[in-house]
Amino acid sequence: MSFTGRAGHWAHAVLATRNSKAARRFLTEPPQVITYDFGISETTEQRAILFADVCESTRIYETLGDTRALELINRLFAALQREVEAAGGVTVKTLGDGMVCQFREPDDGYRAACKMQEAVANLAPSNEPSLKISIGYTYGPVVLKDADVFGDTVNVCARLVSLANAAQVLTTRQTVDALSAPLRERCRELYATKVRGRATEVMVCEVMWRLDPETTRINDVDPHARTLPRRRDPAGATRAGRRPHARSRLAATVRGAAATPRSAPV
Repeated sequence: MSFTGRAGHWAHAVLATRNSKAARRFLTEPPQVITYDFGISETTEQRAILFADVCESTRIYETLGDTRALELINRLFAALQREVEAAGGVTVKTLGDGMVCQFREPDDGYRAACKMQEAVANLAPSNEPSLKISIGYTYGPVVLKDADVFGDTVNVCARLVSLANAAQVLTTRQTVDALSAPLRERCRELYATKVRGRATEVMVCEVMWRLDPETTRINDVDPHARTLPRRRDPAGATRAGRRPHARSRLAATVRGAAATPRSAPV
């Protein structure tokens, strides 16, 4: 506040200001700290991360045409979303023909992955191309920022979904160890693989979402077998249902990609 004129006028103005209740309160009360919440925060917490990717979506669009294919895929995502919510999870974002979800507990993410595969198996009518999804699923520390997820746990999950075949759920040994005992028995080790930016390899495990007595459980494996050389994931090797060097569009775009709005489910 400034005043102009002779000194006496300035002194009179100051006195008048001090006689004001608002002015006295401003001059005598301690300053208040005002915090504005713009919805931007960053924390590190334990989370189960799940990536689901629609397999061969290009073929579906070519076969059905854009309109019908989009309707079918939106119906698929609506069914997947119901399973995510039923398991207590949240869909973080959709990228291309894939979705990224998070859960607070490892068992919740496991059950959601199994239910999502079951939902897909029961969804497609016989007169249309069969829909299949691949799923990567991990549990560990993640950075939660602006309603998104970041960190090593997310990067490993992106790697897993790029390795997974159609109708397959892949996870890591670390994630399997975090599961409850009954669920651990429905997983089996496959091979070790490298993840970009990681010094150590990751042991890939498969979630047996369809109960099959012929599959080997992790707990049934001879512990001495761990000392033998592990089967590795050869770079560029052709895996069932995938071409050499083929990568999930979801996994390829997840690093640094912004969420892409998807049309409302039909």
